[in-house]
Amino acid sequence: MDNFQKMSQRNRTSGMVESSILLAIMMVLIIAGVYLPIIGGFAMLAQPGVLFLIMARQGMRWGVLATVASFMLATILVGPLQALGLFLSSFLPGIIFAWLVYRKYSIAWVMLGSTFAFWLGMVAGVALSVLVMGMDISPETIEAQMNGFIAVNPMYANMPPEQLAQAKALIPLMAQMFLGILGVFLLFISMLMTYLNYWITAYLARRFAQIQLETFPPFYTWTFPKWLGTPFLIVMIAGYYAQFQQLIPPVWMINLGLGICLISGFFMLLQGFAVFRFLFEAYRVPRFIFLILIIATFLLPVISITAIFTGIADLFLDYRKLKKKS
Repeated sequence: MDNFQKMSQRNRTSGMVESSILLAIMMVLIIAGVYLPIIGGFAMLAQPGVLFLIMARQGMRWGVLATVASFMLATILVGPLQALGLFLSSFLPGIIFAWLVYRKYSIAWVMLGSTFAFWLGMVAGVALSVLVMGMDISPETIEAQMNGFIAVNPMYANMPPEQLAQAKALIPLMAQMFLGILGVFLLFISMLMTYLNYWITAYLARRFAQIQLETFPPFYTWTFPKWLGTPFLIVMIAGYYAQFQQLIPPVWMINLGLGICLISGFFMLLQGFAVFRFLFEAYRVPRFIFLILIIATFLLPVISITAIFTGIADLFLDYRKLKKKS
């Protein structure tokens, strides 16, 4: 009995030491995130992975303790208000991400839940900055910044007066549109952060905990629900109808349509490139050609438009016969 008690005590002590080391690593990541803008950004991406290791090794309680300790350290380093912003936009979504992975949810639910958590945290962080810290993101401020950019940019200095007047006339509309799509922009950042967090967490789990997390399926098999492509078609048809009838919709309607097009179009772009990748694999086209195609997408809009409509067509026609295979 004495030997058993000693062994149990030793295991508890070892667990506390291991958790303390992981907690110390968390603190280092927080400090790097505060004082090293570029390197710290990459360090903060590893924070959910370390949280998952703590949970996997010692349980949920230690994960919560690590999050609370991170918030307390951030409060000491940057003050309570900025620490609250970090908690909303990073710490809280991070522990939700780690919990979803820890509870062995499917990779789809981890991506969906974590993206939504990061997005809500970022929106709350922006709201906190505006309401408490006095950050000004009003259309007038954005319009003034755009006018200042035009005044100092050499590209506009050589522009003909008529074109310059047209560009300045669009500034008020662009300022209001920017505020309208800010939430969509934060959503894309949230998706990217969730993907990178999962990739880093999978590496840390495999390297330091001998845990194999679920991997993403091959890209050429990616597909999305049909309802994700339908809004894009509806907005495009409505836009062409408004243009044909020479209608000028209100700004809120333009922002809504633009947001729907960006979100739905992004997923259809992925679907289209998945089809391209499937064809490249079928005909054994070298992979560097596919990389060139992706790079060319940012230079030639016709490629992205083709990929989007290819993705929409694949949703309904199932070029790759994935439904039969499943």
